[in-house]
This record gives sequence, C-alpha cells and structure tokens, in this order.
Amino acid sequence: MILCYLFGQYAEAVSNAASTMQYVESASGTLQVSYCYFYESLAQLSFYSDASQVEQKHCLKKVRNNQKKIKKWAHHAPMNHLHKFNLVEAERYRIIGKDSLAVDYYDRAISLAKEHEYIHEAVLAYELAAKFYLSRGKELTAKAYMQEARYCYQLWGAAAKVKDLETRYPQLFAISTSKNILTTTSTTGSRSSSALDISTVMKASEVISGEIVLDNLLSKLMKILIENVGAQTGYLILEKQGKLLIEAEGTVDTERVKLLPSIPI
Repeated sequence: MILCYLFGQYAEAVSNAASTMQYVESASGTLQVSYCYFYESLAQLSFYSDASQVEQKHCLKKVRNNQKKIKKWAHHAPMNHLHKFNLVEAERYRIIGKDSLAVDYYDRAISLAKEHEYIHEAVLAYELAAKFYLSRGKELTAKAYMQEARYCYQLWGAAAKVKDLETRYPQLFAISTSKNILTTTSTTGSRSSSALDISTVMKASEVISGEIVLDNLLSKLMKILIENVGAQTGYLILEKQGKLLIEAEGTVDTERVKLLPSIPI
C-alpha cells in the first residue's frame, strides 16, 4: 500500500489498502495502525479524480471516518499524529477546491513533522504541496517545495524516490546556466550525484551572511555539502601553485571540520 502510493500507483494503492484494512484490528495498540489509516486516506484522495461519482462519495466518507480516529490519537499524542491529520486535511481540502485551507494545512503538516523529526512524512508533505501548487499553475512555488522534497529524500537515503521525482518533474530540477556557473559533484554508492540544488545554495548564502570567522564558515559549508550529497565524509581540496592539497576534512556526525596542514593528494 505504502510503496504503491509513494510511487504514484494510486489504483493499486487503494486496492492494497482494502486488503490491509481487513487485518488492521490485529495490530490494535501499535503505531502501525495509524499508518494504515493515514496511507489509506492519502491513497483514496489521490485516486479521487479517477474514481466514479459513487466511488468519490465512498472515498470522502472513508476519509472522514479515518480522520476521526487520527484526530482522537492526535489529541492524546500530537507529536506522533497531528501532522498526519493535517496532511490528510490538506489533501481533502485540495480535492474539494478549498485552496487557502489546503495551503495552510500543508504548511502545518510540514512544520509539525519537522519539529518532531518525522522526516519521511515531512518530505511527503513537501512533495504533495509541490504537486498542489503545480496543478494550480504556480510553478515557481512548486519548484521551491519540490526542491526541498528531493533534498529531504536524499537525507532520508531514499535514492529510488529521488530518481522518481527527477524523472516525473524534470522541469522543476533544471539548473540554469545563464551565469556560466558550473558545479560538479561526485559520490560513491547509490545516492544521487546531481548538481547542488537551490535549497543548498540558499542555506550556503545564509551561512555566509551570518559568519565572519573563517573556521566557523568552513565548518558549516562543509556540513551542508556533505549532507546534500548524502556523504559520510568530505574533503576540501584546493589548488596551490599547480598542486592539489587537502586543506580540511569533515564528517556527517560532527559539527566541526578538521583543518589539515596542506597535505598533497
């Protein structure tokens, strides 16, 4: 159910949801139950536009019933469930044409999911918001949300999902060459090795504006670059008098970088 939904196979997701919900009571009292209702609602709402009129009524009724359960759980444990409730509400408002409410609930879902470190649900909210804006002809806004979605999928390590987004929405990841800026990254392993995205450039500019101590600036920039490409370790290599020298080393699990005495490669 979840995989079909994440990769846009909504009819199959709805079918798998029907099978899943036959057994949901057997997992009563576990966190998995909330995921069942959460993803069933999202699958139903994504399939809504392709459903018949009768199926659409059934869809909305099922979503309302599911939301009653999630709202109750959110009352007792908002850190685990409130962002789920908000994201389903955003999608529900989307399909009934209440755009201003949809926008509000997408942003609520993103904020709460990030606050409580549900990165896989924050990234889903970013992606759904991007799709919403794209469907309303707001490509610049859609691009900002989708860029953030790809960045979060990279942090999550969901390489297949990063590739899926880049394949489905190439226009949102196009790199402008009008200023003759050439940036190349290379990685080992299965993670994306795409050029630095807008979110990274924005983060870097914020760091530069807030730092005047070179060591602090270097540490923060190295950390941003390492996270962006999904690396564990990064090195700063500079050219001096025709020779390549390793000047600094950083790792993903430490805030500071280690300055090195110009070690030749």
